[in-house]
Amino acid sequence: MRKAIALLITLFFIMVISVGLGYFLKTLNDTKKTVDDERFLIQTDIIINDVLNLIKKQPELKQIATDQNAFYIFLSQSSFIPLDIDNYKVLVKIKSARDKININTLKDANNTIQKERFEIFVDFLQNHNIQSDFAYMVADSMLGVKSDGTYMSDLFSNHAELFRDYIASYRHLKKIIDIYKIQKNDNSIDNVDFKELFSYNADLKTKTDLNFATPAVWQYMLGCSFERAKEISSNAGFYKTLDDIGLSDAQKKRLNRFNYSFFEPIIQIDIKIAREKQTSFLTLEYNLKTDEVSNIDYEI
Repeated sequence: MRKAIALLITLFFIMVISVGLGYFLKTLNDTKKTVDDERFLIQTDIIINDVLNLIKKQPELKQIATDQNAFYIFLSQSSFIPLDIDNYKVLVKIKSARDKININTLKDANNTIQKERFEIFVDFLQNHNIQSDFAYMVADSMLGVKSDGTYMSDLFSNHAELFRDYIASYRHLKKIIDIYKIQKNDNSIDNVDFKELFSYNADLKTKTDLNFATPAVWQYMLGCSFERAKEISSNAGFYKTLDDIGLSDAQKKRLNRFNYSFFEPIIQIDIKIAREKQTSFLTLEYNLKTDEVSNIDYEI
């Protein structure tokens, strides 16, 4: 019964996305002769807001906000929604917003480095032949402005413009990566796919949903082989306790250094809207329980 309900909700969700985008893209297409970059930006923003409003008004989604199994089925069925409407190509991707580790949880609420997590981060980097200097650069980028200049690295010596309250996005981290590569003449960092490992959120209370954690995340958290990490990830979906996963006592102890949960009904919605040579991207997080939208990243 739960599976059937989840599948129905999935179909309904796709229908809402399709109808909503279809209507507003048709309206936009009717005025395409007068649309320039600024107009495209404004209309894209309208499309996105209206789609979000449509989603918020669907009471059916509340059913999966409290049901772990239904939530897992929903994301499995609706993760990829391609649409071709008039002259617009739209791609909607939906996934768990808590499948990775929030890199900003390397610090605590007191804005100081969380020692055990930072040690794991340094060990991880060294295991990939990346110097610990990179870890210090990352730490400096999330601990705020220091009036006395007591930074852990020289990152800001030539890059004083960099934001340093928290890692705001992958683009932000990529800037730090590029600086590290140039300063240290070290390209070994390219062997790590940070997109599969970290998320970026100013909220330090965010938790990793173990039912959606990527193999890279499992390997990082447990210090296990990648093969074992893939095995744990492939069996996910209905984990409710650590005993369901089959971890050793040492692995449980290491895992407890992180913020984790078995059910976080928060989705990440990626929307790409393309027309001729114009493309806009939006990524946001949507909490199914509270209807809150957060962590918005938008570009055109």
